[in-house]
Amino acid sequence: SVAIDSKVTFYGGANAGGSEDKLHKRITWLNANVELASPLDFDQVADVLLRLEAPQAMEVLKRLEEMALEVRDPTGFVIAGARRAAGGAGAGGGGGGRGAEPRGKRRKGGRQVKVEGG
Repeated sequence: SVAIDSKVTFYGGANAGGSEDKLHKRITWLNANVELASPLDFDQVADVLLRLEAPQAMEVLKRLEEMALEVRDPTGFVIAGARRAAGGAGAGGGGGGRGAEPRGKRRKGGRQVKVEGG
C-alpha cells in the first residue's frame, strides 16, 4: 500500500480549485493596472496557462508585469512563457522576449562570449 500525505495540495487540471477564475481576475487586474502595449487576451492565454500548476501560471504573469514596458506583444509573451514553463511543448510563435542571440555568440554568466564556428 502507498502512504498518502494529507497535506498534499492539488493544483493541476482545468478549473481545478477555481484556477480559471483566479487567472481571469489576475489578467483583468493586469489589463487595468499595468501599462501593457496591448491588452492581454484571456481567451488566447487561458488554455496554455491552465495546463500549468497554479504557481507556475502566476509566475508567468508576474514576469509579464515586471517586464511590461519591454514587451511588445503581451499575449504572445505569456503564451511563449507558459510553453517554456511546461517544458517547451509546442513552443513557437509568441514573442516579446529578448529574442535570439546573435549568430556566433552565446550568453555566459550574463555576458556574451564569442563561440568558434558559430
